This record gives sequence, C-alpha cells and structure tokens, in this order.
Amino acid sequence: MSFSFSGAFTGLESFFVTVESDVIKTVANIQTGAGAALHEIQAGINWLAGEIPAALAGVQQIAAVATALTPEVALVSPPAAAAITEAAPLVAAASATLSAFAAKIQAGNAAGGNAVVTDAQALVAGYNALKSTQAATAKVAAAIATPAPAAAPVPAAA
Repeated sequence: MSFSFSGAFTGLESFFVTVESDVIKTVANIQTGAGAALHEIQAGINWLAGEIPAALAGVQQIAAVATALTPEVALVSPPAAAAITEAAPLVAAASATLSAFAAKIQAGNAAGGNAVVTDAQALVAGYNALKSTQAATAKVAAAIATPAPAAAPVPAAA
C-alpha cells in the first residue's frame, strides 16, 4: 500500500471545505432518492452562494460583449451570430433562476437562520441553474471567439 500526499490533501480539504465534487455527490444522492444529511445540503447551499456572484458577473460580461459584437459577427460569421442569438435566452433564463436562488439565500440569512435554504430540492435547482448558466455563457463565449471563415479565393482574370 502506498501513501499519496495529494490524495491525503484532497481528503483533508474535502473534510474542511466543500468542493464541487461534494456538491455533485449530494445532488446525485438527492436526485436518486438516497437523500442527504442536512449539513450536506447546507454545505452545498453555502458552496453555491460562493459561486453565484462569479457566474452572474460572467453572464453580465458576456452579454455586454455579445450585444456589442452581434452585428459585426453576423457580417463575418453568420453561424456564430446565430449561436449568440440562440444562446441569449438560455443565458437570460438560467441567470434569472440563479438570481432568484441567490435572493432566496439572502432572505434566509437575513431572517437570522437558514430555514429557507436547507431544502434539498432548492440545492438541486440551484446547482442545475449554476451549471446551465455556465454552459450557456460558455456557448456564447465560444461563438464570439469563433474565427471568421476564410474567404474563398478570387479566380484570376483571364
């Protein structure tokens, strides 16, 4: 049997700090009906609360760039412009769900307790909204970054 410092550190980190893999495990347990302990749900909610601001900031930034660039992108790459247009409602819907989840967390904390945000289904919905927001934002970012197709060579005059 061999000892791994990295494996020991990962286990120790997970004991003290909730990482995404812990949240994925908890969400999967809830979705399969295996359930989760209240402290696991709360740890997942707290992890999400820490991730939401960055996700929403990313949405705002990518939305601003997409809005500014869409006319130019449409001229050089219609498929990229179509991808931006197609993803925009997905980004808006996912970020609205994520914002609502963030408001629910704030309301629970403002009330002096976490009773509002210890619901297992709220954790599942919040995690799914986070992943949807990240995926939709990445799709728009990829469309913006897609290089324009090379122009067809112009035939030489005869």
